Amino acid sequence: MGKKGFSLIEVVIASTLLAAAVIVALGALPTLTMASNRARFRVQALQLCQNYLEAQRSQAWPVVDRWPYQQTLPAQVMPGTGTEFQPSLELQKVTGYDPDQLRRAKVKVRWKERDRWQELEQETMISRVPRF
Repeated sequence: MGKKGFSLIEVVIASTLLAAAVIVALGALPTLTMASNRARFRVQALQLCQNYLEAQRSQAWPVVDRWPYQQTLPAQVMPGTGTEFQPSLELQKVTGYDPDQLRRAKVKVRWKERDRWQELEQETMISRVPRF
């Protein structure tokens, strides 16, 4: 006898498996959304760090009378989230070098994510030696 179509038990099993797969996929959405937001915040903080370090490299050589020099920079709000990023700059002496010729610039960015403070830090060396 040639049967065409599916039996009732096959349809029930296939529907159950499909429903289970959909439930698992929907259960993962909040976790994926949080991971995506976390990555977006870290990228924003990294861009702020890089922008401030580049600005530090491109401006005139500041006279620093006390070490380490620390400065709180203007806060930035991430559009669409309201998350406030608080950057700070620190200039440090480099051991064994004249601080009027070589300095370490460090930018830290702090932000609050899900009631916990997060922090990202980038640093670079800044030289007063002219480039050829």
